[in-house]
Amino acid sequence: MYVLHVSDLHTKERRLRDVWQQVDAALRERDVSLDAVIVSGDLTARASEAEYDELYETTCRFVLPLVDGDPGRVVFVPGNHDVSWSIDSAEPVRMTGPARVDAMTWARWRTDPARGRLRLDIDEHTGHTQWLLRADGPRYHLRFEPLQRFLARFYDDGRALEAHGGRMFQLLSSDDQHWSAHVLPGGRAAVFGFNSCARNDRCWSGAEIAESAITAARELIDARGLESRLLVAVWHHGLTGSPHRPDRLRPRDLERLRNAGFRVGFHGHTHREESHVTRDLVHGMVVVSTGSVGAPAEDRDGVGNQYSLVFLSPRRIRVDLFEAKSAQYEHRRTRVLDVAEAEHAERGGVEARVRARVHRRRWRLEPNGVATIDVSLEGLTNLGEVPMASLEPPFCNVEVLRGDLSMDDDDGRTMLIWHRTSAASTTHEARFRLSNAVALSRAELQRLESRSDVYPQLREGCEVVLHTVRFDCDRLLLRADFSRTATRLVSVAPFVQRMEERAGCRRWRRQPIEEAALRTFITVDRERTGAELSVDGPLVGWRYGLELQLWPLGHAIPHEACRLARTLLRQCLRRQDTGDAPRAVLGRHLAEAFEVAWQAVRPSQALLGPLFGPRATWGGYLWDDLGRRLVPTFGALLPATWGESFCCGRGVVGHAFRFGEPAFWWKDARDVSRVIHRARPPALPHVDHEPRWIAAFPLRLYQHDLAIGVVAVGIEADVTPLEQAIVRDVEEECRAASTSPRRDSRAELLAQLDWSLNAGFWSAAIEIFEAGSPEHRLAAEVAKRLAELASAASTHG
Repeated sequence: MYVLHVSDLHTKERRLRDVWQQVDAALRERDVSLDAVIVSGDLTARASEAEYDELYETTCRFVLPLVDGDPGRVVFVPGNHDVSWSIDSAEPVRMTGPARVDAMTWARWRTDPARGRLRLDIDEHTGHTQWLLRADGPRYHLRFEPLQRFLARFYDDGRALEAHGGRMFQLLSSDDQHWSAHVLPGGRAAVFGFNSCARNDRCWSGAEIAESAITAARELIDARGLESRLLVAVWHHGLTGSPHRPDRLRPRDLERLRNAGFRVGFHGHTHREESHVTRDLVHGMVVVSTGSVGAPAEDRDGVGNQYSLVFLSPRRIRVDLFEAKSAQYEHRRTRVLDVAEAEHAERGGVEARVRARVHRRRWRLEPNGVATIDVSLEGLTNLGEVPMASLEPPFCNVEVLRGDLSMDDDDGRTMLIWHRTSAASTTHEARFRLSNAVALSRAELQRLESRSDVYPQLREGCEVVLHTVRFDCDRLLLRADFSRTATRLVSVAPFVQRMEERAGCRRWRRQPIEEAALRTFITVDRERTGAELSVDGPLVGWRYGLELQLWPLGHAIPHEACRLARTLLRQCLRRQDTGDAPRAVLGRHLAEAFEVAWQAVRPSQALLGPLFGPRATWGGYLWDDLGRRLVPTFGALLPATWGESFCCGRGVVGHAFRFGEPAFWWKDARDVSRVIHRARPPALPHVDHEPRWIAAFPLRLYQHDLAIGVVAVGIEADVTPLEQAIVRDVEEECRAASTSPRRDSRAELLAQLDWSLNAGFWSAAIEIFEAGSPEHRLAAEVAKRLAELASAASTHG
């Protein structure tokens, strides 16, 4: 939310409406939309009726239009200039007689003059000194009668505040009534005004907020359920002053406010901007002050008139100070203060290099596991590099679709950066895609890389969509939309982490207090396929995200299938390559499957010579459910790549396994929505062979699109007829992926290879395992299903 903060309206020669007209012109030029206006005291110079009449007319003309005509969004608090000296009544102290002051009372008043009635009056012209006894009870509070009449007139006897759950100052009552409450619309903040001049009079310039007033304000917070909002306190006196004058608040006043739940405070009186995080409290508090908007320069140490535009959020405060130069206001400085970091250290005082007003990120997740991310930035200020994303595993295969972003790959991480060079471009939109982004069901979480390893403290059975804040923004809107055929959301919760260093180790830790504050700012679609998180003033360097409990759609790989793959994998890696070894049997059957596919597509062309040339490789990968990896097991793999395994969803091999359908890659293809590939891993920089075409075929169970392995073919140069045919079909399939929204296989050889390789694998499994074993029964059952599907396809074909 945005707040206009002004203070010390008292003027000498200028009229108040002339001062406000200059401020109004500056605000209209910047097209500012305000949630509230805070006036932190000294509304007049002498607390006269004429001055309050002028204040009322000026406020109605210039201030109310800034807040859509709602008086409840304008906060007034008393200042020392609002104490009417003409109403204050005091009598000389009687040292003798029946009405004399006794010695004990005299001593108590001398040690605690703020609460005592004893005052020392010194005539500034004659130097005459006398002790006075100030009025007591209701007579003493008549000092605020002109101000109370103005407040009653402006707030319609308090009805404008009570309609939203607030209350008006009761300055003519006891000290514990000297507070007000403004419950701002939108459910984000509540502003409370306090009278720091409750014991201030003609002879005493001290400052104090009555403890009973703070307690009464806290009771209203509890009664109205306002504790989840950002609680803001406003008073007049500053925290510093002349060493010979008591006109400043003491640390105990701020400690009481903070104990009551207030994390942000506004004040005036000092006639200068000095926003900071307090250092003299056990726990910090953000305190914002601004210079006088009305006092002339000669009263303010030569500093021109000032006002502040303040962005308020539960996490971050930004104060933009504007100062009058001649007849115009100019931006002077920006301070950024972290509310959440107030207990530790102030990050403010430095103007941010890049800042945005609104930062929107929308994830659209498709059934094929590819995420399209739209980024929108509004209200950009300053120039420089804008970091749009930092993508690292488990994400892979990044493609920029829009936004003129540069990609920088470093240490397994892909950075997307927008270079902003023109100050005229205050908005920017970008779009990019990546694969293997998010699990689509709870069953998939058992196959994908462990989310708790990547995102510490993530709840079991949950997925997360998040963003690490890398530059200042006033509001972050993070949204995730799933395709209706992909998944549904059981529940959605905030996910917030910050990087902490303990014992020399840096790690991400969840922030439960911050998450609790954000629960009310999550919206879930009625169909439960989308959710959005709104964060006001997110902190730079923190992670904000949506913790998603997914619907239990999808199916887990059957236990007997995992046992077959694990047993076969163990046998292939432990036994030598003799003719009857499992690895040799699998290699022979799969090699025959390539020939069967070729003969089915080209019955008149016999394969002469080897299936593949020296610059090609093919191999089978089996699923290790314990290690959650696809392990290379058999085939003609290059020695340098023998040790490379794949996680579910990573690369072409992992993508074919995850979704139980063939996946293809062509080096010249640019569309990643159906073409999935992972670049060469950093661990293998020495490998000279990098395929230009890859085709991956899942080893299916033929139920629920589940697989237990993958056969992949990588071709660097098309030498043999089979290689040439595969290369041509892969290119055709990749081109079709860019134009066809559905998966219509147009490559006959690839479709035949898919069937033949599966038939060869399950035939080999039947031969490897002993008859009657659970593995043999499963292999025979899958082979039977495969034959039935082939027969049905030929009948309909």
